[in-house]
Amino acid sequence: MKKLVLLAIALMLSLCTMLTACGGAPQGDPQSPDTVVIWWPQGFIYSKNALSDALERYKTEVDPELSYNIMDMPAADYFDTLKTTLLGKNAKSMPDIVKIDHVYVQQLAYSNNLVDLTDSLDEDTESLFIENAWGANKSGEGIYALPFDANTSVLFYNQVLFDRAGISKAPENYEEFLDACAKLKTLAESDKSVRVFEFPVFKNYESSWSSFNVLSWFYRNGASLLSEDLQSGDAESAACKDTLKKIQDLWKAGYFDATTYSEAEAYNGNSGMLEMGIWNISKLDIKDAKLDLRAAPVFSIDPNVEAASTLGLYSIGVVNRAQYATGEEAEKLTLTQEKAADVAEYLATNVEFQMAYCKDFSVLPTLKAGLEDPYWDENPNCSYFLTAITKAVPRPTTPAWEQIESNLKSAFNMLFDSTSLARDIDYIASTLNKNINENLDYYHQ
Repeated sequence: MKKLVLLAIALMLSLCTMLTACGGAPQGDPQSPDTVVIWWPQGFIYSKNALSDALERYKTEVDPELSYNIMDMPAADYFDTLKTTLLGKNAKSMPDIVKIDHVYVQQLAYSNNLVDLTDSLDEDTESLFIENAWGANKSGEGIYALPFDANTSVLFYNQVLFDRAGISKAPENYEEFLDACAKLKTLAESDKSVRVFEFPVFKNYESSWSSFNVLSWFYRNGASLLSEDLQSGDAESAACKDTLKKIQDLWKAGYFDATTYSEAEAYNGNSGMLEMGIWNISKLDIKDAKLDLRAAPVFSIDPNVEAASTLGLYSIGVVNRAQYATGEEAEKLTLTQEKAADVAEYLATNVEFQMAYCKDFSVLPTLKAGLEDPYWDENPNCSYFLTAITKAVPRPTTPAWEQIESNLKSAFNMLFDSTSLARDIDYIASTLNKNINENLDYYHQ
């Protein structure tokens, strides 16, 4: 039923009359095979009208005949709406350009729903981007989307609570983190409003944000859920088991609540620490009697492994609409796809456009030139994120990731279960690895 509802929504959106463009520019007919249709999530129509402005610059600089239509898509269920639209196999209802989370790129590439952009790109395009963002959009030897905006996490800590608990500085390694947690827990015993650490594990938050945070802990402990070639699970490795055990021990010690995760408590001055992205950098400006939030790099867990957070990344891809059409329409859509690939490359490599978006949504650019923009010097806290983003680790580039994320959620639900069997680390790791391999095998076959 959900898929039917989503398909109806997608069809209604595609059949809408032409929207007024962000900057007042006339838009093309989304039903015409000559129009480049762009799906953009997150309510992008904003005061600077950067997307429309960038497209109008493209028309001035490259192709005056470009006809485009921007579909400002609701962020809720955005990817489900896209998948359902593709399942409908109606080329007229599909977009040409999509902005999507990088974790879905390989799944869409596997199903031939994204165009391999490798041969259409300029020779120097790859060199414009930070390396980790570029690699996150690869499937095999092909590049199926271009990086756009990124994010990663650093440690936020409340200096007021640190002072009250007798903690001298932000933790730089796991031992210092445990010491800070113990002191905050002691403070919490006398002040019931105090919380030690906000940790969005799967039991208390939705899967995507949970996996974003949890994977960082695996990376920093020298662990990987998948083999290096992404062909099999590695969740039974000693490092993975140790990561699961460390997180479980933190929960047992009462250092975080597995059933509630509250950023609000952190911003109200009640939580000692949380790992957070640049989109909430403005919270670091709040100073009062209870709150003095500061930023620091994420701490290492294994002392022999460089501390790195997870890479959050949205990318721009081109949908393979032509495969769902025949005859003259297929020929026209093929030409439109080629035009869409040029437009996608222009948008992704346009520093002015990328920076306008990043400023509006408090995210980070993926272009090297964007990271060097003087804008980031205006806020000294940005330096923590700029350093972290180039080291951030993408989520595994496998088409099975969406299913593996669900496997992780099940594993963490067992991790915090009250029964002795479910809480056994070997059993949890074995079950997780079995489920990962089943999902990988599905795509390999």
